[in-house]
Amino acid sequence: MKASPYACNPQPVGEIPRSVGSMLLERGRLWPARTVFAARGRNGYETVSWRQLLRDVASVALFLHARGIRPGD
Repeated sequence: MKASPYACNPQPVGEIPRSVGSMLLERGRLWPARTVFAARGRNGYETVSWRQLLRDVASVALFLHARGIRPGD
């Protein structure tokens, strides 16, 4: 198997971009009550705020952690 030419590249990669999680937290703290998205439901559009999105993301993270899933898995 041939090694990737990028696996051992001695060139610095520069600044590491922020994670999706850190970007979600930043936006959620800036605009907790703002609508992050909306979907058409049976009774018109249903909206989700940044606050609710962060709660849902935290809930999924706790669920995965409780089942043994760890960062890097």
